[in-house]
Formats: sequence, structure tokens, C-alpha cells
Amino acid sequence: MVFDEGSGDTHLLDPLAAEVLKALAEASVDLTTLIDRIVARFGLEGDPGVGAHVEATIERFRDIGLAEHRG
Repeated sequence: MVFDEGSGDTHLLDPLAAEVLKALAEASVDLTTLIDRIVARFGLEGDPGVGAHVEATIERFRDIGLAEHRG
């Protein structure tokens, strides 16, 4: 669960989404490094959908204001 002080919203995150948010908050990492971290953390080696799921999670965070686009 994460509380967004800016909007006052509370968001319930699944474990993968929580790990993505934690990684984004800790340091600026590239997408490949982030996906590798998620794969290792959850034992998802060989799962072809992990990258797309991580990207979709980041997009949801951007949509609700928990992450911003850098580039």
C-alpha cells in the first residue's frame, strides 16, 4: 500500500508493482536493469511477459502520478 501525499490517494500494490516502485524510488535505473531485478527477485526467469508487465506497471504509475517520465 502506498499513500500519495500530493493527491491524497491510497494505492494497493501487488508485490511486483511494489518492487517496481521501490526500485524507481531508490535510484534511476534503466528498464533492462529494472526488469532483471524483478526477474531475479520473483524467480521469473524464462517468463516472456515480465518486461511488458513491468512497462505497463510503470505506465500506470505515470498515469496516477506516482512516477514521472524522464527522458
